[in-house]
This record gives sequence, C-alpha cells and structure tokens, in this order.
Amino acid sequence: GLPSAQAHPFRRCRRAHTGRRHGMTPQDEVVLMARIAEGAERYEDMADFMKERVDMGGSLSKEERDMFSAAFKHAMSSRRNATRIAKAICIAKEQEGNKEQADLATNYRSKMEAQLREICEKALNTLEQTLIPGVGGDAEAKVFYLKMRGDYYRYLSENLEGDARAEQATKAAEAY
Repeated sequence: GLPSAQAHPFRRCRRAHTGRRHGMTPQDEVVLMARIAEGAERYEDMADFMKERVDMGGSLSKEERDMFSAAFKHAMSSRRNATRIAKAICIAKEQEGNKEQADLATNYRSKMEAQLREICEKALNTLEQTLIPGVGGDAEAKVFYLKMRGDYYRYLSENLEGDARAEQATKAAEAY
C-alpha cells in the first residue's frame, strides 16, 4: 500500500526546517514539498503533500489544482500500465496452456489493481468530501474537480467486470 504521510523522508526534512524562513506559509511549504517530490518522481509522496495542502483548508489555486491532479495521475500511470501488461501476459500464458505462469501474472495484476483502487479512492474521497463541497462559486474549479472525479470513477471501472463495472461507469458518467 501507500506509505503513510508520517513515514515520508520529505516530511522529516520539512519538519526539521519549519522556521518560517523567507515568509513561507505552511501552505507554501507543503506545496514546495510536493514540487520536490514531483522532481524526484515520487508521485505518491506528491499526492500525499497535495492532500495535506487540501486538508489545510482554503481553496486551491489553479497551479495547486493542476499539481493535485498530476500527482494522482502519475501515481496511477505505472500501475495502470502494469495491470494491462499483466493481463496480456495472463492471456498469452493461458493460451499456451501454462496455468502456473498465468496464475502468477493474475496475482501480480491483482496486486496492481488493489494499489490502483487505493489511489483512486484516496483521490475520490478528497474530491467528494473536501474539494467539490468547498468550491463555492468558482465555476472553473468545480468543472475541474467534477471532471477529475469522473476520470477516477472511470479508472476504477477499467479493471472491474459485471455489475461492479457498470456501477463505477455510471458514477463516472454522472460526474462528467
């Protein structure tokens, strides 16, 4: 699963340097940490920092909205790709009659799907519980968050089947 925000090496670094130097607000600090995480290609950390920024209250700037979106999107992209590859390998191994290797690929796919669900649910919870209700009269932000919500329900539906897939697809359509 995703590491907790308390376990982040960036967090320890930030806590050691919270002297409010150069007039940085706590919000500025956490956004800076998200930028550092992004530069280090630590997208789960970036997502955690952007969620922390949301939890601090106040509306997000356009740049912060973009960072929030990019953090979750990048955290998911390698897992979405891994899921597709594992599915293709599973199918190929089944067609070859190699059940043992097909089962291994299926197990790996299940692990990636669980991580995808965790990231999607974290993004959706933040959107639905905080960002969308707190948008006020900012139409641009509302459209941005609703589209993002639709995207994450769509991502959830990608690896589901039957009724579960239909339910997530319906939620995605409602958000769009």
